[in-house]
Amino acid sequence: MDAGSILHVLLSASDTLSNSWSLDEGFAALARAAAQAVAAGEVALTAFDADRSALRIVAAAGLSPDFIRDHRILADAPIIQSLLVGRRHVRLDTVSATDATVAALRLEAVCRSLLAVPIVAMHRPVGAVIATSGEPSHFTSEHEMILCLIAGMAGGYHDRCALYGDRRRLMAVDPDTGLWAFEFFSERLDEEI
Repeated sequence: MDAGSILHVLLSASDTLSNSWSLDEGFAALARAAAQAVAAGEVALTAFDADRSALRIVAAAGLSPDFIRDHRILADAPIIQSLLVGRRHVRLDTVSATDATVAALRLEAVCRSLLAVPIVAMHRPVGAVIATSGEPSHFTSEHEMILCLIAGMAGGYHDRCALYGDRRRLMAVDPDTGLWAFEFFSERLDEEI
């Protein structure tokens, strides 16, 4: 894919990010953009669960909806520790079907090469972008730069969604009484009706 096409794909994803407050929707746009830009068979954008013990796949391209809904990646696997705690990029040019080192990252298809980049927000890892290909040595340093850019966009969007959620929670409660605010009550009443 040439530079102009990659730029067009990234601009399309950024348009979705600027018009959405849903982490799932924004990450889905970024997953599609990553899959197109690096010609990957599968791309998954992950984020930590609330207790930070596991990563969940928030959005993906090339994975079935059932896989996304049910799949968890253990955060204590060595390769994930290197990726998230060490904030290192992981690029494996050849991955065998029985390679135990990447078992925690393995997605649905049998991958022959893998590239993973941490998503960092406010100097802390919050997830990862993981891309796989059926071809050995598929990913280049240019692909790695593109995934770094997408991971940066995902980190900023993750923080934006978290701030929006916090603001929404704060607006729902009256600060003086601790009771639900009238505006929140009215909105919820409309939704329930």
